[in-house]
Amino acid sequence: TIKSCSSIEISLHSLNEPTQKLIYSSVLELLNFYNKENLFAAVYTALFESAMNAVKANAKKAFFKQKELNIYDEFDYNSGTKLFKKQVTNNHLPTYCEIAKDQGLYIKIIMHHSNDGIKIELLNNSQLFQEEEKRIRAKLALGQKYVSIVDFHKDNSDNSEGEGLGLVVSLLMLKEAGIPTSDFRIGCKSGITRTRIEIPF
Repeated sequence: TIKSCSSIEISLHSLNEPTQKLIYSSVLELLNFYNKENLFAAVYTALFESAMNAVKANAKKAFFKQKELNIYDEFDYNSGTKLFKKQVTNNHLPTYCEIAKDQGLYIKIIMHHSNDGIKIELLNNSQLFQEEEKRIRAKLALGQKYVSIVDFHKDNSDNSEGEGLGLVVSLLMLKEAGIPTSDFRIGCKSGITRTRIEIPF
């Protein structure tokens, strides 16, 4: 139970329905315990978006390995990414999630909590590449420019690509819930990509 332990850990390889329900119920139960259920929509959205990004990152790495493409080579990376997106569009993501699991790729969600606040960490052992890290930082910087999701959508309603905009929406939802944008961070160190959401009380 939440009362008897200071952290909750969830290991996952995909976001199938049981995993989604487990994340949903864990976040809801934790916020309810501290009477912070008003933060649920923002925190769950940010965590779900981050988990989906991690699932895709691991599946993409598995795809590159299976196709014998060099993920560090610019040509292979660009052509392989296009091929991978087609696989995702054609509902083959679960297949590559299983391959990623077999290759030893993992995702962990750890929710640390105390009377001072909650710190959620999402770890996955798929290294962020320079271009991906640049894109993430650009999206987070974009989110910093807006006060609300309504303002953001006014300026970006015609964005046909939509890629990475979930991160911007997550950041803005956290901001609207009163959580400082500096408490939503994504970075990579020693081959581990770490997403952190801190909720100070």
